Amino acid sequence: MTETRIRTSLQRHQAVTPMDEDEIRRKASQLWQQTGTVMVKPDWVINHLDRQHMQNIAEKLFGKRPT
Repeated sequence: MTETRIRTSLQRHQAVTPMDEDEIRRKASQLWQQTGTVMVKPDWVINHLDRQHMQNIAEKLFGKRPT
């Protein structure tokens, strides 16, 4: 289903509805399929070793997250 949006000069003042978890997963899947870019939330990775490996890669590429 395609959503049709009307563009107006007031559009920038419209509140943005946050995405729910299912929508985030769909967008992440589309991103992977279309561009080869991986977006994974650590909570999605069930295996502790895989999650730690993913965190290690992210910290190597982007640095540690602020606490």
